[in-house]
Amino acid sequence: MFKDKLHPHLVSSLSAAEIVNPTEIQKVSIPKIKSGANVLCIAPEKSGKTSSIVINVIQRLDRELNDVPRAIILVENDERGLEMVELFKMLGSNTNLRVYCVKPKVSMQKQKEIIYFGMDIVIGTSKQINDLFSFNAININDLKMFIIDDADLVIKSERIVVINRIATSIPKSQQILFAKVETDKISRFIEKYMENVVIVESIV
Repeated sequence: MFKDKLHPHLVSSLSAAEIVNPTEIQKVSIPKIKSGANVLCIAPEKSGKTSSIVINVIQRLDRELNDVPRAIILVENDERGLEMVELFKMLGSNTNLRVYCVKPKVSMQKQKEIIYFGMDIVIGTSKQINDLFSFNAININDLKMFIIDDADLVIKSERIVVINRIATSIPKSQQILFAKVETDKISRFIEKYMENVVIVESIV
């Protein structure tokens, strides 16, 4: 039943990766995200939140299109970003989706050129994505999905100004948060920037 909801190329990649049974958060999040709703997904550590993000983005975007990003994903740190890229490579092996993780030691000019030549998904920390915006290095006119992984860690007081700047720059698009718990800062972010939010939760 789970795989009946997915594109055949994604089913093939999951099978190749020996991912047979979905986690609880995958089962509850995929139908809601597939519907296009703004979603807050709550699940504990090691419950499959990151793989849920990757599956949902591949499912929604499906294939390469145009030259501008259609998904931006905020992550807690560079390590998480690189892990997510590897997961995209594995589960998106049957697609031509282009994924880029912002690199801390590469100049903004160079990264602007890389993104300019065509990228479907851009991953980075809040500071990195904000720097791209400030440098006019990313075109978000066709953005479809804005996602924050580990939102309880990313949306913190010392970063809230940067997060708010990004959120106000994002055009109307599907917004998705994944977190271990719903913090006060997440609640305020939802109230300010996300309409008609659907909350899905898993305890495993």
